[in-house]
Parts: sequence; structure tokens; C-alpha cells
Amino acid sequence: MSGPKQRVLPAAVDGVRQRIEEWRNTREKRTRMPEELWGAAASLARAHGLWAVSRALRVNYECLKRRCGQVGARRRGDGRVARRANFVELAATQVSGPTEPTGPVLELSRVDGAKLTIRLAGCDALDVSALAGAFWEGGP
Repeated sequence: MSGPKQRVLPAAVDGVRQRIEEWRNTREKRTRMPEELWGAAASLARAHGLWAVSRALRVNYECLKRRCGQVGARRRGDGRVARRANFVELAATQVSGPTEPTGPVLELSRVDGAKLTIRLAGCDALDVSALAGAFWEGGP
């Protein structure tokens, strides 16, 4: 029986790994890793997975996980920075319904502890993917 498969990571991981190793070799003892390096690590983790990237870069998994929710603005396909929604406006007809919840329920939660519950009964026009995207992009 063979061991678990090793995930193949892109060459970009090697570049960030080299930058982190250079910093480790030249830093003063007990100094924090620069935000620029954490940002690069978090970008890689969002694209290729927290566990694989934290192991490849030899950085703390929990620290990287926290930073994945905090680092950098997301970019649209055209390269422009996407603005975060401050709030999402819903028409009363989209959220009103029976007092007793019936039908499908979607519950979302972020790393920072924020939660969103969407009751989908009678909400034909609700764009759930846009609502979920706005919720996950928001943050403290």
C-alpha cells in the first residue's frame, strides 16, 4: 500500500519559498515575517489549498489560515480591484415568507465567526451566489 499522494504545486510556490528562506537566513532572531511574504503565501493558499502551501513554505497553518481572510483585495477578470459590498439590499418580497421556516436553508460562516443564514423557500429571484460572494468578501 502506498502513502498519500503528494500534491504538485506550481513554480510560483518555489519563488515564494525561496524569498521566505532568504528572509529566514538574514533576519534577526524573533522577528515577524514581513506582510509582503504573508500576502504572497496567502494568495497561494487561496489558489492551491492551505495545508499544501503551509507545508511547502514551512509556515504555521493557523497563521496562514487567519491571513487568508485578511490579505489583499480580490481582482476581477479584467484586472481591476473588486469593491467590497458594505451591505446587500433585498426587497421585502425576497425575504418575507411563512413565520415557520420551510424549504431549503443555506448557512454560511467565515473564519472571523460571522454567520449568514438564507432561507430559500419562495425566493425565486434571489442571486445566492452573488450574496454568498459579498458575504465572504466582507470582513472585519
